[in-house]
Amino acid sequence: MREQSSRWLGLVTVALITFILVRIAVLNIFYTTGDMHDPGWIASVTWHNTWHLHGPPAFHAPYFSEHLAPMLWLTNAVSYVLPLAKFDYYAALIGAIHALYAAGIYRAW
Repeated sequence: MREQSSRWLGLVTVALITFILVRIAVLNIFYTTGDMHDPGWIASVTWHNTWHLHGPPAFHAPYFSEHLAPMLWLTNAVSYVLPLAKFDYYAALIGAIHALYAAGIYRAW
């Protein structure tokens, strides 16, 4: 029982540290470069968008005209539920994805 609880504690610790560090790194990208690069474009696609997934005003073409990623519909729908601003939401999304990767590696190890 104690070994199992320490495994879960390690898993949560690894995931939480990864989430925090990646979220800080992504927000740092926005603070230093602005939003006119690829992260800003993807943040616009994944946050409060229509089902066509239009890009930011400078690149208003639908995302699906260049890429096929229906998973972004799910991230777009979740953005309406979470009370986060665009860049905060995108940083939390990328942090959560990387935290899942880190948890999977920790579990496999």
